Amino acid sequence: MLVYATKCSLVICLVLLSFIPSCRCENLTSHSLRYSGLRRSLVPSNIYSTAHCGKKFRIATHHSPPLINIDTTKCINQLCPSTAFVNGGGLTYQIMNNEVLTNLKSICKANGLSTFVVFEWYIPRVNPSSPDAAVEMVCQGSFSALAPATINTTYSGQRCAAAAKAYNGPSITTECASIGDPTCASPGPDLVAGAIPIASRFSDLLAFTTSYYQFQQHIVKRPIPPQIPTDGLVNVFLPFTGWLWGAILLECIAVFVSLLVIESPYNTEHIRQGKAMFFDTWYWVICTLCASPDKDAFTVGGRIVYLSHLFFGTLITATYTGAIAAFLTQQAVVVSVQNFQSFTSGQFSTVVVGPSWNPKDPQPPYLGKFIAGTSTTTKIPYDQFNYLQTVMQQDPKITISIYTADRVESAYSNGQPLLSSTSFNPCKLTGGASYGIFDMVECGKLYPSARDGSGPDALFYDGPVVYNELNSRYSRTGKCALVTIGDGFHVNGYSIGFPYSSVLSRPFNLALLTALEDGAMETYLQSYGLRANDVTCTEVVAEGGNVMDITEIWGLFALSSLFLIAAFSSGIFSRLKEKWKAKREAEALKAEAEARALKLGVSGTIEQNEGKAKEEEEKKEDDEKKEEKEEEVKEEEVKDEIFDLPTILNGIDERINSVQEISKKL
Repeated sequence: MLVYATKCSLVICLVLLSFIPSCRCENLTSHSLRYSGLRRSLVPSNIYSTAHCGKKFRIATHHSPPLINIDTTKCINQLCPSTAFVNGGGLTYQIMNNEVLTNLKSICKANGLSTFVVFEWYIPRVNPSSPDAAVEMVCQGSFSALAPATINTTYSGQRCAAAAKAYNGPSITTECASIGDPTCASPGPDLVAGAIPIASRFSDLLAFTTSYYQFQQHIVKRPIPPQIPTDGLVNVFLPFTGWLWGAILLECIAVFVSLLVIESPYNTEHIRQGKAMFFDTWYWVICTLCASPDKDAFTVGGRIVYLSHLFFGTLITATYTGAIAAFLTQQAVVVSVQNFQSFTSGQFSTVVVGPSWNPKDPQPPYLGKFIAGTSTTTKIPYDQFNYLQTVMQQDPKITISIYTADRVESAYSNGQPLLSSTSFNPCKLTGGASYGIFDMVECGKLYPSARDGSGPDALFYDGPVVYNELNSRYSRTGKCALVTIGDGFHVNGYSIGFPYSSVLSRPFNLALLTALEDGAMETYLQSYGLRANDVTCTEVVAEGGNVMDITEIWGLFALSSLFLIAAFSSGIFSRLKEKWKAKREAEALKAEAEARALKLGVSGTIEQNEGKAKEEEEKKEDDEKKEEKEEEVKEEEVKDEIFDLPTILNGIDERINSVQEISKKL
């Protein structure tokens, strides 16, 4: 049923387009347009208007990366040749030239008509980056038209009605060589293409095609400054001051000296004597400090020192555990913009392109808490400004803190673009330039001479412009001075605009829908880095506290690695020392055998006498064993004599009795 409904919706939309030029099919995305065979078989042939065949289309556009990338210095009399389009020309330029133009020619070829269709691109005479100026060229039917000076004329479709009625369509390809050429069928552009959203400020002026690129608004803010020091080598030690670490070291040294004096001479069971007792005692002190004692005290004085140090170490360990937990996770308590609700709560402010107003006016013309702005009271509001007004109209309880600006991009006073780089920071300027909304947020102020921290907290703008701006800033500076946060919201779409009287939106609609159906858009989005995961600078909404990284405590790993290296080095040194000692003993035995052989006058080489030396050594060892056995036997006899004392005493008693009897007889 869903597939059937989608097919029917497509057919109905195209049928409507044949009778109502202003009809739009924004809700039909490329996902819904996969049935080209069925579409072509059901739609009547008269749907496919061929009014574009053999015609030249003069397109009003404006410089707006990443959709339209123009080097305006290469444009002559507002006409921009293909060489003026840089970095591929932009998403809209490639869609129009590579997809729409090709599909328009295919329609002509299928109907047996001329396949000569030409696109010419023109920029506004003043402010070539303004979408309003480009739209006004089509609305007024004039290449010299300027963007409306006041907001009062912005939404009036009546001012475009006369030009729409006078529009005679595009010229044939062999005529209309330049602006003002009398052979041109119409005095102004035939359509407008660029960063032109199907927005309220444009929808009453022109007839739009279906949107070829749907996007969302994305929030941009300054990244949360690192609360944890960037030097991860010492982070694990910073919860305690240097003085406190010094006091702990002094306590350990005092305990070490006390145990050496009081305990080491008597506790021979746990502490080796000689030089080794210094290492054993210090090892005991450090283990006890970490609440994991390795030895036991023997003397009363040693036990007192040991228990006091154990108590000290237990408290220090517990205190440090709590201190380092608070220290390393304090970033989690930093409050920052998280999503659009951060604005509606009134906790954070945002900046949008739109008019300023007097917040003290008894009846202010707009909703919200106006803080400050660089725009005039008649500045044309952009979609973001209108969106805020709509949100506050729907819920009177919401009051959003608003800054207003008159431009998106920053520029010097002479109109040249103001771009950051590794060697230049716009925030350091004190004058001679005007900030756009992105630099207002990055610098935290509305204009160069303003006080730091007096600017907006964040902004929100069209997704593709945000992606391109943040990636460009990162490529120029190598750092993320601005980041996106949260999910996108408020879906809108870029489209192509025609005068209301034009019937040419029908073939352009068909050409766009075919391009979307063929999946061409995904290729261009990837090429220009306009997918959500292509953004280099982004910040994850904090959930459940701060997430630590190894770079923040790599000093702990370095310290552990240092101890491991020391342990391995000690083990290797000990093994080499033992081998060296064994080698020296072997050499000494060998020298002793040689000396013995010489002394005894034995001829032959040392190798020949080694057997005799070995026999003598074995004999010597046997003699020593015999002597040891004899001593053991003597000791046993002594023991037997000692432990046979009752028998001896009984013998003495018997002799005494016998002597007494002899005495009696005598």
